[in-house]
Amino acid sequence: MDETDNPLGNLPPVIAEAIQMALSEFIKENLGSLYVMILSGIWLGVSLSLFMALLYTSTSYSRRKPIFILCVIAVGFGTIPSILFLVLLVQTFIGTENATINLAKDVKPYVLSLSFFSFFSSLCVDCILLFRLVAVFPPSRLSPKQLGLIFGPLLAIKVGRIVAVVVCVVNYMKKARRLPSDDPTNLFLIVRDMAEPKAVWSLQLVDNAKSNRSPYVCVVMVSVFSFCEHGDTNSPSHLGQSPIESYSERFRTLFLIAASNFVFPVIFVILELIFMVTPMPNSIPLAAIGVSATNVEVIGVLFATIWASQTADEWKKVQVRKEATAVSAISFATRPVTFVSTRLAEGNDYHSEGQVTTQGGTVSTGLYTMSEHSNIESIIEMAEKQETSVV
Repeated sequence: MDETDNPLGNLPPVIAEAIQMALSEFIKENLGSLYVMILSGIWLGVSLSLFMALLYTSTSYSRRKPIFILCVIAVGFGTIPSILFLVLLVQTFIGTENATINLAKDVKPYVLSLSFFSFFSSLCVDCILLFRLVAVFPPSRLSPKQLGLIFGPLLAIKVGRIVAVVVCVVNYMKKARRLPSDDPTNLFLIVRDMAEPKAVWSLQLVDNAKSNRSPYVCVVMVSVFSFCEHGDTNSPSHLGQSPIESYSERFRTLFLIAASNFVFPVIFVILELIFMVTPMPNSIPLAAIGVSATNVEVIGVLFATIWASQTADEWKKVQVRKEATAVSAISFATRPVTFVSTRLAEGNDYHSEGQVTTQGGTVSTGLYTMSEHSNIESIIEMAEKQETSVV
């Protein structure tokens, strides 16, 4: 390194060496905290960038949708833990060098806030997944039996998670008040001894598995119901589309949503459970996994939400085209056809020169030939071609 690039180059060698040794010792002692600070800063930048992109790509109509509001809340929940981690670690650095600061008392509010936002962020993200399932399975097209089969277990698990998170945060705050205020490590140790965080993460695993696996079984059962319920005018077969084709599209949508929102969050939750039951000298690894898990969930649900909304719009356009085709086929079969012709006998063929009345009252004139093996549809098709060429 050039001496001009070294900030200690202009100092006497003895002083420069002492400062360098002090910095090296400080970095070695706080290397884990520095890693978490860097990680929190990176996730903070990603979350803020996604938030700006979400606002930029949204419209006035999409901003009124519940899923957009939940996405904004999810981005906020992903951003706040990163900020809290940065403030908490900075307070830790200041407290270790200043003996007049009560470190445990100063960092306690940040730890309590961090526990709240960390637990509720995953719950908010899973609520977005539930809203996307509502888009995939519209309640207006489902019978009460199908609706309860798909959404009943998911809502029950969500309620259980909310109760577990509230109990966990309340009990943690009660125990934190009775702790001695001289060592902030106790704030981490009581979390490891509590059963509530393990219950919250276990319910999150069950909820994620249920949200991303049970709909596939439900798609099969709903498709079977659609085949059996012939009186259901909202079934795909009554809308001019194949039920198998319709639900295969939903299979593909759900699979991609599950791949982006289930695999990585579940890995992080499993790691958190492992670190909770494994003896560790400090809470740095769990803090790094916690802030990463929150942001991975938020980023995954944002990308999947944007993709799912685009896929849903394309799917609706396809269904509109299919319905229009079905209506056109029905109208084609009921078109009034009138022949005004002169019969010219030449063997078994009949040459008719006259008029064919098509839909809308348009009259096409031309020469049409009918044999014993001809049918009326072929003549109408010829009339339509002539009508199109004239227009």
